[in-house]
Amino acid sequence: MKCSTVINSFLATGDFSKWHCSYTITSYACSSVVNITESRLADLLKCIANNRMNFTKEALKLFFTRVSGVLNGALSAYTNETTAPSPSKALILDVLGELRVNSFSTENLTNMDLIKQWFLTRFKPFLASASVDFLSCLSTKNFSCETYQAIVTGLNNLFSVMDNRGQKWGYSFFMKPFLSRYNASGSSCTSNITNSRDWLQKNYGQFVVFAEYRDLVHLNSNFSGLEALDLLTPVQIAELTLDPKVGALNKVGIMNKVIDGLQNRSQDRQLHDFFTHFAHITMQNNMIVINNTDVRNAMLNRTFTALSPAFPTFSSAMWKDWFQTKLVLLLPSINPGTLKALTKNITCDSYQEIIKGLDGVFRSLSPEQSQTVFNFSKDYLMQQSPAGFSCVNNTTSNKDWLVKNLGKFSASASYMDLTLLNKNFTGMEDWDILTFLQFTQLAATPGRLNTSEDVRKLMTFLNSSDSAQFFDLFIPALQGRDLPNAVKTALLQGALDKGNLSAADDAAILRWLGTRLKPLLPALTPNQVPLLFSILKNKNCSTNHQAVAILSSISGKINTTVQREVFNNIVTSLKDPAPLRCYTKKSFLVYMNDTFLNFRSFLTLTSILSVAPETRAAELVNTVTPSELSEFLSVPERIDNPTLLTEVLKNYTQLPLFVEGFNGRISQVNMSKAIKSSILRAVWPTVLSTDSESELNKWFTKRLIPYLEAFDKNLITSSDTLAAKCLPFRKMVQVLGNSSSYYTDFDRKDVYGTLKSYLSTGEKPKCYNAADPVLNSTAWFANYLGPFINFSSQNDINLFGLTEQLKIFADNPDNLKLMNNELIPQDVHALYSSLVFDQNPAFSITELPDPLLCVAPDTGYSSVKPAELQALSERLLKVCNKTLDSAIISNVAGNIQNASADVIKALGSQSGQLSQGQLDQIQPGVLNQTLNILNTVSWNQEQAILLVTKLFANGYKLDSVNSLTSLGTLVQGLPSTTIESVSPDVAVNAAKDPAFVQNIIRGPEVVQQIFVNKIITGNNDPNVMLQNIPDDMAGLIPLPLLTFSGNTFNLEQMEKKTWKKEQASLFFDKLASSTTNYTNLSPSVLQGFSCSAVQNIPNNNIVNIIKACRVKKVPLVEDQLSCMAYHVTANASAQDFTSYPVDMLLYYPYSQIQSANFKSYFKEIGGANFNVFSEASNRPTALINSAKNCLGITGTSLSSEHLNVLNNMVCILNGSYIENSDSLILEKLKKCEQLTGQQIASVEKVLFSGTTKYGNPSTWTQQTLKDLEELPLFLTSEFWSKFKKDDRKSFLKDQNNVKKSLKKELFRQLDLKKRARRAAGCTVGEITTAKINEATFPVDYDETQFGLCLANNTAKDNLALLTEKVLVENYQAILLQKLKEAYNNNIPEDQLKLLGGTSRVASVSDINSWTITTLDTLSALMKSEDGRWDADKSAAIITKYLGAGKTLDAVALKAIGGESLCSLSLSQLKTITGPNLLDAGALDISSCTPEKKKELYNTASAALFNQRSDALTYYNLIKPYLGGAPLEEVQRIAHQNINMDITTFKNLDKDVIMKLSPDTVRTLLGSNLRDLESQVNDPVIKEWMSRQVQSTLNSLGVTGVIGIPDPLPSGVLTIPKPVSAGVNVITPHVLQTLFIGVLIAALQKIL
Repeated sequence: MKCSTVINSFLATGDFSKWHCSYTITSYACSSVVNITESRLADLLKCIANNRMNFTKEALKLFFTRVSGVLNGALSAYTNETTAPSPSKALILDVLGELRVNSFSTENLTNMDLIKQWFLTRFKPFLASASVDFLSCLSTKNFSCETYQAIVTGLNNLFSVMDNRGQKWGYSFFMKPFLSRYNASGSSCTSNITNSRDWLQKNYGQFVVFAEYRDLVHLNSNFSGLEALDLLTPVQIAELTLDPKVGALNKVGIMNKVIDGLQNRSQDRQLHDFFTHFAHITMQNNMIVINNTDVRNAMLNRTFTALSPAFPTFSSAMWKDWFQTKLVLLLPSINPGTLKALTKNITCDSYQEIIKGLDGVFRSLSPEQSQTVFNFSKDYLMQQSPAGFSCVNNTTSNKDWLVKNLGKFSASASYMDLTLLNKNFTGMEDWDILTFLQFTQLAATPGRLNTSEDVRKLMTFLNSSDSAQFFDLFIPALQGRDLPNAVKTALLQGALDKGNLSAADDAAILRWLGTRLKPLLPALTPNQVPLLFSILKNKNCSTNHQAVAILSSISGKINTTVQREVFNNIVTSLKDPAPLRCYTKKSFLVYMNDTFLNFRSFLTLTSILSVAPETRAAELVNTVTPSELSEFLSVPERIDNPTLLTEVLKNYTQLPLFVEGFNGRISQVNMSKAIKSSILRAVWPTVLSTDSESELNKWFTKRLIPYLEAFDKNLITSSDTLAAKCLPFRKMVQVLGNSSSYYTDFDRKDVYGTLKSYLSTGEKPKCYNAADPVLNSTAWFANYLGPFINFSSQNDINLFGLTEQLKIFADNPDNLKLMNNELIPQDVHALYSSLVFDQNPAFSITELPDPLLCVAPDTGYSSVKPAELQALSERLLKVCNKTLDSAIISNVAGNIQNASADVIKALGSQSGQLSQGQLDQIQPGVLNQTLNILNTVSWNQEQAILLVTKLFANGYKLDSVNSLTSLGTLVQGLPSTTIESVSPDVAVNAAKDPAFVQNIIRGPEVVQQIFVNKIITGNNDPNVMLQNIPDDMAGLIPLPLLTFSGNTFNLEQMEKKTWKKEQASLFFDKLASSTTNYTNLSPSVLQGFSCSAVQNIPNNNIVNIIKACRVKKVPLVEDQLSCMAYHVTANASAQDFTSYPVDMLLYYPYSQIQSANFKSYFKEIGGANFNVFSEASNRPTALINSAKNCLGITGTSLSSEHLNVLNNMVCILNGSYIENSDSLILEKLKKCEQLTGQQIASVEKVLFSGTTKYGNPSTWTQQTLKDLEELPLFLTSEFWSKFKKDDRKSFLKDQNNVKKSLKKELFRQLDLKKRARRAAGCTVGEITTAKINEATFPVDYDETQFGLCLANNTAKDNLALLTEKVLVENYQAILLQKLKEAYNNNIPEDQLKLLGGTSRVASVSDINSWTITTLDTLSALMKSEDGRWDADKSAAIITKYLGAGKTLDAVALKAIGGESLCSLSLSQLKTITGPNLLDAGALDISSCTPEKKKELYNTASAALFNQRSDALTYYNLIKPYLGGAPLEEVQRIAHQNINMDITTFKNLDKDVIMKLSPDTVRTLLGSNLRDLESQVNDPVIKEWMSRQVQSTLNSLGVTGVIGIPDPLPSGVLTIPKPVSAGVNVITPHVLQTLFIGVLIAALQKIL
């Protein structure tokens, strides 16, 4: 409204002439147009046309519509304005076309005055700018031809103003379409036309240049281009010329008229454009000739006439264009006149382009024309260089020169002409382009044949029929001058190719070889020799011999290669056409020498035998004497096929004489190993079948000496060797065993393979016969195995004979000497050692060689005396790096009574094998005398307690540091009360003794704890305390002492000490803030990492801490690993898999790993420990699925490639994968720490299939168990039933370091838990101390035999040993019963400390009968490694302890542990003080009832009240007891930025968790929030999530869990939809959908 007011005001009162261009067309369109006159509108048109106003087509159309009344007048007023094209004018014309032209009636369109008024006047300023749309629209209008031609006139008047594009548009979008519409009768707008020229001018005007000739003919059937040549373009004229209807190519007159039309034009390029298009069309139409010679002549002559004035200005490119493109069809009319018109001053390049064009039409020229062209060329070239170097500069060779300058016209030249024009032209390289006459002239020229190529070219022109005459003339002409060898060779080849010698008779052949070709024969080549001999084939023996004689006569003039080829062809001639057709009976070797003459030096074994028929080979070889044969073969080069030599000699009947003669001839010759090997193979069967000792000595000490180094693997393993007689076989073992210099491609292991095969066949033991003087030696191992026994195995030895058969050799001195070799496998030593004692039980074990001693059977020690034990033990330790088996020592020491000081000294460190009873018999004085020995012995606790008790009973006092440290290993037997009595100073100083520290660490933890507490009481200043407490005992420092307020710790001291995880967690934040050199921190310090501890540490430092954890191989748990993954992915590259702990990678968010790195990621985590996952974690399943997607695994079948990527991930795969995958999965499973029952069943199924590398179960041995490594520890009794008892026991001997829980299960599966049939008495053997000390005890005893064979006193005297070995419950029950019987149901308290795991089978009634009055007993009974206690039993034990007047101080609480603490009553728990509870360490009270957890929390919280100011320290100390914390406490912690780990969160009171809001949970977990999703399977977390609104869960990052549906918007209807009984799901009504749709539409409209 405002806009229209302004413009109206302007139009009414403003200065229009000054400001009219300042408004937009839109403004004018919106105005009141009353004040817009024709003149004003004309002025506005100027603004619009000159781009001085902004407008759109729509606005302009609206404006013109509103001013329609004055528009026509305004256009008329504007008609004289500039007509130059512009986009604005085009747009104006488009609008005018729509408003005016489109409104023309049918009568208007044929109204000449109206059309002229518009198109010649009103549209005039705009018509040069006509757009495609405007022109296209015009073409559709029904103009009359007259009004159309008027429009053409208007456009034609503006033709020069238009740009080229506008001109083309005028024709393409108006004229051509319009005229095409009027072409129904074949003539468009021709009615008012006088001729074709008039038609073009009226209907096209100047636009005709854009028409194609065929369009003109199409639109006007009467069109004649000849009438309008001056209006046509050269292109159109070219098309006219080729129009058959015009006939220009058939009539000279018409052609002349066409040419006249072109020549009458002022433009220079008319002829050029004509011929360009002319040539283009003729090539397109494949036109190759103008048949009318007159027309062609006229065209060429007139064209040359027209062009000749410009010839001097032609460049070579222009000559090329005219002669090779434009004039091609005219050049067959070339004549002297036209050639004369060519200027003589053209360049060589231009001349050559002309010749190339003429050369292209050579076949179309007559001989006279060709001569004319040559004459022209010769004249031109002579003019260019009279000296004979015409136009050579731009040529690369004589041939190139000839082609470029003469082309095919060179055929008209003589050889002299060519050399005259080009002095460098020899023709030698251009035979192929010379005529025969030129070839003849050239060949007659001296010195022209200089190379083989010259001859080769020459020969291509020589006819076979002329070859004999040529050589008859040519060869004599060579007298007095020589030819190069290459020329001779080439001439020879020419004779062979052209001479037709194969058809010649014997005489002619000899004439060719002896006369014509003999001067050329020294140049014979290897390739020509077969051709020469092919001529001699089928000729008689005499001719062949003469031919060889001719060649032999010149052998000195031909090279070695040709000589060899001659030799080869002689060999061939002896076989074909008939083998040996010229042979007469005599020595075959002599015949061969006579046949080959001077070529016999090439004779070899292969060549000689190659001419002999296979059936006659042996016969012919045996015509040769040993002397002849050894002389011939003594030249190494003649033995060219060692295998053939072997065959020849095997068939030679005089072999020994040949070998002796041959050896004499080759003493000074370097004979190859291959030849020696061949000879050895030939004689080997003879040698191995020899029975005579003397003959064998000749072979092995003389004849075979030169050949022994040629022993090879094939010979050693040959059937001849395996079939050898015993005597030569033994000799062979001796020879090969004494020297390795005889070995070539084999080693001693290969030799052993043969010995094994030989000795394991036939009667056992092979080659031994007590009744045969030659074979009765018991040095059998030395004779037949020798040093090769190093490669044997126990199984191999068993193949050679039974124990009863082999033991007779065992104590032979030579054999024992052989066995004194550490390289012999241990199992072979073990077997041999047992053979020794099987053969001679009384054999002294001290006489055994060291390697046999190391594996001697236990029976071998039966005769050892106690006095020998120490020396024997020292020898074992030195030689075998092992100690005497405890069972052996126990057996030897078992008969010792009242051991004296001398006996103790003799036993030394083996004194630990004395039983409890024997130790009890030792007199106190003896203990004092031998304390320096006893304090170094490795005692069990039972022994140490007994000895310490006896020492103190004899007056030993702990009153100094020395008295304490002098106890050495006996320290572990000290009761806690004794340590308690030690002064702090003594404790502090004793702690400085490293040996003492290591000894006390071996003792009970309660003793260690009291010792550390004693040190602390001396000075509890943090730095002093850290200095005083040994590094290895730092883990016993109570937690409250490690808070280090104010960073009062010594970093260097902290790094050296060994900490527990809960300790490191307390100070990690302070320590990590005090340094950045994290790689210097110990693993025990780094294990304190947590999200809580690093919350105030810079992100890059956190990343470096995590990297240090990888370097230091820090043991980490799930909460820590998840936290680390969070920080790495947030602050570093998630694509780096090698800088961080590999277990951490398990917690990487898989979505952040780039797809290109997926495989690398899974390969890296293949080294991770998959046991870190908590039971409720969903990560294992997610990882498996992701790995399968990455590797393209669709089922449960894994290839070896897959397994090599997944590695440890197999530990969490189910049994289906194990059963269906490559057997490599078994190797991967060996690394798993535990297996599920399903996995175990599948492993056994795969093993039992017999398809793995471990073979069929029926073949399994002790080695199988070794190869399976730790896998058997998990397997069941069905697996163990596949092995022999001895194999099982051998495996058990190696399992000393296996975890007790695994070992217990192993004994279960070994059928130890099954009760055998009751026996009358002990049948297996009484259980003694020695028996208990056996590594496999009690595997030999079923339950019944265990009870029958274990005496009560034995149980009493060896209780510590027994409880350590007896792990299965049924056996433990028997042991406990024996002990009760031994003590009349009143087991002493000191024995209770030794019960270990056996205590767990005691009943509550048993426990109630026990005496538990000391902390030592309580601690011993509560050791977690001995198994879990039932709650009622642990409560009974603790209650017994408390009943003795004891209290639950920190040491007692720590000994009891969290789980057993939960078995106490609430009233008992109330007696625990806060400081004691905190000093006891981080107790696991997760098994406590909620009430008990609350009680313990209250106790701990009260004690920590003063710590609340340090939120993190308080949290770390209270964390174990937060399971009893109330809601308020958890909410308080949530606001302290703690980052609670998910494990602690899950252990909170369930009722508290259910009351926590999502925001509180988010704040409480902090950076650990994402762990919430991984624990969705945890029942408590799952229930909490189910109570949350779905959108809230989504905001917490939890997916895949269905929470409470979000409330719907008010007013939305819902309908209940039953899902299952009693359950409804709210489903939105259709109105809800409609509402949302309407809402979205409304918003879109607003926006």
